[in-house]
Amino acid sequence: MIFTPRVRRRSSSVLAWARGSLRGAGESPTCCFAQVGGTIPSGREQWRQTVTNDSPSCVLVVDDSESIRKRLAQILALRGWDVAVAGSAEEARTALGAEKFDVVAIDMTMPGTSGLALLREIRQTDADTCIVMLTGEGDIERAAECAEAGADDSMEKASFEPLQGADFRLRRAFATRLLELERRRISEELHKANEHLQQANAELASLSQTDQLTGLANRRHLEELLQKEIERCGRYGHCLGVALLDLDHFKKVNDTAGHQAGDRVLSDFGRLLTDSLRATDAAGRYGGEEFLIFFPETDLDGVRVCLERLRRETAAAPLGPPGLRAHVTVSCGGTAVRPTDKDAELVMRKLVGRADEALYKAKNTGRNRVVVAPAD
Repeated sequence: MIFTPRVRRRSSSVLAWARGSLRGAGESPTCCFAQVGGTIPSGREQWRQTVTNDSPSCVLVVDDSESIRKRLAQILALRGWDVAVAGSAEEARTALGAEKFDVVAIDMTMPGTSGLALLREIRQTDADTCIVMLTGEGDIERAAECAEAGADDSMEKASFEPLQGADFRLRRAFATRLLELERRRISEELHKANEHLQQANAELASLSQTDQLTGLANRRHLEELLQKEIERCGRYGHCLGVALLDLDHFKKVNDTAGHQAGDRVLSDFGRLLTDSLRATDAAGRYGGEEFLIFFPETDLDGVRVCLERLRRETAAAPLGPPGLRAHVTVSCGGTAVRPTDKDAELVMRKLVGRADEALYKAKNTGRNRVVVAPAD
């Protein structure tokens, strides 16, 4: 009887020798599962039905024994596999260079380039193909060496009579599952690493924009926000109010109660601003005990009303640590404008300068008061 294994149609003539080497194999073999490392587990027959119903896969058998190549090719072909064979590492390299195989079965003890050396060579460029090493009976140390070199599994080949295509397909199914689990693990780790990176970047951005003592915007970030608001109000023709506030006699707090108490006063005042301002307003620490606020869509009268409320709330609220709380007052200078100039930075400097002039007047006329003046 002449036997021709079922081989996929190939454009290359590289594997013509593989087809010819499998002819004349004799009677079809009687097959059962290979027993590797002990008793066949229960439920394996169900696995057999599952894996043998898959679409045909392509396997390369690499062994220097022609009889073993033919025998194994027969067994796999009868189970629906597309089979190619190679009698040496050199022939295997040629086949692997011309075709893509789902499974490669390699004899461990070939002359010349050993199966282990070929395994390591393949793994240098191919991490996905399922590779099964064919070892001697009870050769546990060699099997472990194969696993360390990158093999997906190993099978004893004391006799190829027990081998069956379902075993290879089953092993490939397990190897594919393990590979998928590893890829999923790596993907989850990358996802977590990206989340941590995004969180770290967000925290870094917050640190670069926030005054750590008061929790308000720092000067640089506040000026960025103010320029954007100037552009927006200019685009829609809205008014914009700006104010500078300075805590009165703050140096005395530091001199009498200490700098830690002074820091607590600043922190408490920052919270008072946050609680008192509207959601559309923005405040930040401008430097020392000086704070800047801007009020979108607010004219000069609106700025005066907002600042008077802040002044009263500050005077009524004891600020500082327990036991050293002090009633601190605040002087306020404000202005407002309907921006028309396209240069937002120039408008900002003009507004802040006018508010600073008003603040200077408030401090020189008794402190704890509000002075507003038009920007023009």
